[in-house]
Amino acid sequence: MSQFAFLADEFSALFNPAKKAELAALSDPRSACFHARLTLEIALLWMFRSDKALKPPYQDTLAALVHEPSLAALTGPAIVAKAKIIKDRGNQAAHDTKAPSVSDAKVVVSELFHICYWFAR
Repeated sequence: MSQFAFLADEFSALFNPAKKAELAALSDPRSACFHARLTLEIALLWMFRSDKALKPPYQDTLAALVHEPSLAALTGPAIVAKAKIIKDRGNQAAHDTKAPSVSDAKVVVSELFHICYWFAR
């Protein structure tokens, strides 16, 4: 059973890539970091479309979403810090020739869990 099962019914668009990240954390860290980043991007795009407290950034890139001041005002600095870790390590996984370590993937999936739990609550 997935630690992200709490997303399955109401947030299946997040559950599927989050579960892939979780399953790949030990066996394929690059894939885990990529899927965690994808999950974060899906969540933030949904939030910015759905919550009027969030000001749409100048671009709809993940970096612009994460750095939008209204996100920090809504979520607090801890969620933004976790999102930056996922974004940065996900980008490294996609673009660097050196693969992320299992330790990197475990950190990313852990941070993703905290964000998804906050998101669902």
